[in-house]
Amino acid sequence: MDETQEKFERTVGNAFIAWYNRTTKSNFSYAGRPNEAPDLIYIDGTNKLLVEVGAAYSGAEEAAFWWKNLRKVPDAPRQGSGKDMDENLITDINKRIEEKCANAYGTNCFLLVYVHPAMTTADEVEECLDQIKIPEKNPFPAIFVSGHFPSSTRSAGGYRCWKLLGNEP
Repeated sequence: MDETQEKFERTVGNAFIAWYNRTTKSNFSYAGRPNEAPDLIYIDGTNKLLVEVGAAYSGAEEAAFWWKNLRKVPDAPRQGSGKDMDENLITDINKRIEEKCANAYGTNCFLLVYVHPAMTTADEVEECLDQIKIPEKNPFPAIFVSGHFPSSTRSAGGYRCWKLLGNEP
């Protein structure tokens, strides 16, 4: 794994843990990366929380936009584009969840699927949450979708997080 991906996962995990701590009134903080999966470890006293991070996009163009810009590739696109972006994003979220659920990550490991869409708002994602499918074979006690969203005339931008599965908040 390269440094850019590690930094991405840590940034995504830290944003989630900040939200999680506010929501649960806990005090988890970053403790490191295991030698193997999952991606991140957070500790609150004697409590340990593992987080596996996956990213979902509305298409290959959007994925290229984000990753090429993160890696500072000279020919990185200046903006994302595509069609049927909302539907494609939900399809990719389902694909990422299915892929991650096919693996084992140990106990107390949350799955966090992160989106950072250029065009899809948080309200549009929220309207489609019922289309997200959790596989029957699932090693996670909780699954979340989160992301940083653009603002629009009908939707506030910023960080949002939704629990798809679990007894957690």
